[in-house]
Amino acid sequence: MACRVVRSTLLQHVTPERPVGALTVNGHDYAIVARASDRSDDDRRTGAPDVFAVLTPRELEIAMLVAGGQVNKCIAARLGISIWTVASHLNRVFCKLGVRTRAEMTARVVSRVTSR
Repeated sequence: MACRVVRSTLLQHVTPERPVGALTVNGHDYAIVARASDRSDDDRRTGAPDVFAVLTPRELEIAMLVAGGQVNKCIAARLGISIWTVASHLNRVFCKLGVRTRAEMTARVVSRVTSR
């Protein structure tokens, strides 16, 4: 299932789909909604994978929390999962996006979320 992140305040105006998840980053509420997995023109030109097409809702949620400055321990406590599970999700995110650092992942994810 491909997903996208939409500001919760805009959810009713942007998409008819029902949210499959939610998260808050830096005081802003976002909804994760299912969507068709078409790639944007930017992704086709750069060859970069579309984060919404390749990441699961949980992986996207964790990536957004990392982008919001959260460390693995805080993410684990917030989501009720182990630190090792958070690390496993991040490892898969890094592989799927072809990045090696949290900063690269954050740049990729945030640029896609803010462009929507």
